Amino acid sequence: MAKSDQHMQKVREVLMKKQHAKERAEHVRQLRQLRKVGKQAQKEAKVRQANEKRKLLEEVKKYRKGLRTDLDFLDEKKKTPKPAASQGKRKGPTDKKVHAKRQYKDQKFGFGGKKRGMKRNTKSSTSDVSEFRRPGKPKRPRTAQKHQRPGKSRRLKMKAKMKK
Repeated sequence: MAKSDQHMQKVREVLMKKQHAKERAEHVRQLRQLRKVGKQAQKEAKVRQANEKRKLLEEVKKYRKGLRTDLDFLDEKKKTPKPAASQGKRKGPTDKKVHAKRQYKDQKFGFGGKKRGMKRNTKSSTSDVSEFRRPGKPKRPRTAQKHQRPGKSRRLKMKAKMKK
């Protein structure tokens, strides 16, 4: 008993709908799974950050109490090695001469090493008064005073001399 073409089209449509429904359900299941994995990764990252912060605060407490003398634990994040490819292929002349502006900046702000707290006052810097200069009156350049009008009495004397 052969089926008509119309009936076969209906059967085909039903099968296609079922297949699409299965695909959609599988896709939704995968998205749910990915969301769960993402949430888990977020939780792990949060826990890791909290642990790092706790360790850093413990090290700071030790430093404050005097159990630790160096501040190397602050630089741990910056110690990640840089890839060798990014270390420079620079073209042009390599000028080793240090310019005056660079020297001044190095002297003012320091060159290399730890930057934190360099410009803060210390006991020795506060007690050091060698560079203190008492502010005085602003000095004006002396210019020759030209054509200053004489006072009244001098003018009268000059007038009297002219009449004689």
